[in-house]
Amino acid sequence: MGSDKGGFYVVRQKEDNEYEVLLDRYSYGEMERQFSNTIVMPASGDDKHRFSALSHVKDGFILFTSLENTYNDTYECYATPLGSDGGKVLDPVLVHSIPTEMHRTGTFFDYRFSPDSSKFLVFFNSSFERKAKEKLYLRIYGIDFEMYWKKDLELPYEQDVIQIRDYLLDNQADVYMMSGWAPDKNQTNNKYQRPQEGRYVLFHYRWKENRLKEFDVSLKDKTIVSIKAVISNNGDISLAGFFSNDYLFSVAGTFLFTLDPLTDGVKTATMVPFPKDFLSQFLSERAVDKGMDLNDFYLDHFIITDSGEVVLAGEQFFISERVQQDPVTGRQEVEYIRNFNDIIVVKLHPDGKPIWYRRVAKRQTTSDTGNFSSYNAFTDKEDLVVFFNDDPENTTLLVSNPTATPKQYSRERNSVTASVRISSSGIATRKSISNNKETGTTLKPTLSSEAVNGPVILGFEDARSLKYALYKSTK
Repeated sequence: MGSDKGGFYVVRQKEDNEYEVLLDRYSYGEMERQFSNTIVMPASGDDKHRFSALSHVKDGFILFTSLENTYNDTYECYATPLGSDGGKVLDPVLVHSIPTEMHRTGTFFDYRFSPDSSKFLVFFNSSFERKAKEKLYLRIYGIDFEMYWKKDLELPYEQDVIQIRDYLLDNQADVYMMSGWAPDKNQTNNKYQRPQEGRYVLFHYRWKENRLKEFDVSLKDKTIVSIKAVISNNGDISLAGFFSNDYLFSVAGTFLFTLDPLTDGVKTATMVPFPKDFLSQFLSERAVDKGMDLNDFYLDHFIITDSGEVVLAGEQFFISERVQQDPVTGRQEVEYIRNFNDIIVVKLHPDGKPIWYRRVAKRQTTSDTGNFSSYNAFTDKEDLVVFFNDDPENTTLLVSNPTATPKQYSRERNSVTASVRISSSGIATRKSISNNKETGTTLKPTLSSEAVNGPVILGFEDARSLKYALYKSTK
């Protein structure tokens, strides 16, 4: 959850005490744990706070906690500054609150930091769809916990038109809000929902002018399937994703918009279909000639390089059903299968025109929580490296025949941790970096993290514990 030049940090919830967490620090050199300190949740009178998150900021941490204040009938969010060892520096600061009734109907708080980590936004999200003209309660603070501004913002649209899905905070303390839909890979049952057709709008709230601007992401006769927004190093706002020709959950190409934060003017607007030679790596020649596209691919990673080039990575994900009938009772049981398959990686020029396309072939199917499925992607110098669990035969199979159908990964059988390094020029190199059976561990992509000022840390799990590995580039 954070790093510095000498090592990285891990936060763990204590199993026997919900009001304490452990902060561990590991060194890069020997991967040794240098300390494991207990952080006790603060209290307001006799009421203890509940842990929400811990963020590494500059030379210390900010502890976010929540509290149901029965006296005021409010649900409150607090932020507490901590030192580099997790020790309390100052008392907790109340940074936001809402009526308890809103919290009990599925509303919870979240936060975002500005790119330079000098400010943070606290807001409330809902587990359910936003009601008509429901307000957005925004609060902005510096890391000295002085408030920049607050605003109870009402969007000029009904809930069936606009649902805010993500927030960004820039270095000038302006807030961007992105509407749209995205599949939830954490859903394991029929609550999973593919993206629905609707408007994708980027709202820009200029706090100094108290003015709300909006940019409607329109692709004319095409439909957006997935989209992400990022703030680039020069402050521009970039929107990128995959579009569909017919909105049958298929993707046909990429789009890129770049906006000037000072004028909200469009600097770049490009939409490019996938070339046939790329589609032929997934589809038959007949399917390509018929104009078929790629089903169920969604954008996971949107990276802007130092030179301004754009790297997009997305995975094919869908949930299928397996129905079994009891021969005696006739009762049917439905098992939901989560499918995490091929990855596509696209590199674009700053103007949105393609440089190269790459397929990373994999097959992962599971009926469990999916902790060992999917993948993670990291930048290593100018390359992109992806890691995932794989069948050991795929390394040889796909090196000799990149368009072959990969064998399905199964945790129950022998498996490996695979890496695919894609160079800045698009050359892909596939390797098995660890034999999971020999090490007794399995890669856990959600546990892996990229250290900001250091190498990539991979997280693994065995029958009893979590382990970490330092990925060293052999480039």
